[in-house]
Amino acid sequence: MRSRLGLATALAVAFAVTCSDSSGPTFGGTGDMGNGQVRTFFERDDNGHPKALGALMTAGALVGLPATDSFVSVPLPVEASGTVFTHMYYDYVPHGHEPIGVYDTAHYDFHFYFVPSSQRASITGGVDSVAVPGTLIPADYKKVSQVITAMGVHWADSTAPEFTGGGFQRTFIYGYHEGAFQFYDIMITRDFFLSHASHTGTIKQPASFPASGYYPTTWRVSYDNARQEFRVALEGFVAR
Repeated sequence: MRSRLGLATALAVAFAVTCSDSSGPTFGGTGDMGNGQVRTFFERDDNGHPKALGALMTAGALVGLPATDSFVSVPLPVEASGTVFTHMYYDYVPHGHEPIGVYDTAHYDFHFYFVPSSQRASITGGVDSVAVPGTLIPADYKKVSQVITAMGVHWADSTAPEFTGGGFQRTFIYGYHEGAFQFYDIMITRDFFLSHASHTGTIKQPASFPASGYYPTTWRVSYDNARQEFRVALEGFVAR
């Protein structure tokens, strides 16, 4: 994985040289959900560095939903090829998932992966038996799942509201597979989206990263009433 991400880092340098001004978001692939859609987007700052990467989800994605778990892999904009990210894996789970009593409510996942979609899709579910190096785990995070097919192992912040009496509305997950740090996951309940509330969160940082590149330090969810569209984004990118 390090060699693949090394190539992405080299591309990032070329990207910064050739793109010297901010020109608004560019858009990637789309995926259907319920009566709506989700599409990926990418923004750069005036120096050509990553500014925001995320998804725009129409309000229709909150209705007409399937009764069973639904998943879709969504390509990122081509302009994001110079980042450490490869694709977004998006899902809606009407009954939630483990741990019971924590995340077992209807919610959406926005997974942002560092590895190719083909590598992610090859992940087989089962017991996680490979330790993650401590330097790759941010403070307070704990394992909350075994290996989930086509995803990996999920780790959550033990100080987040869902573990301290506040309940689950939105949270930020770190993802690993076979001991390697491979994705971020923004999890948001359907009820939170229905409230049209906004939230900005700080991303706790590990001591090390899988490769050199730009990584987010904040994440944000907001709603545009005029467009009837939700924005879920990784922001505050810093070179590591």
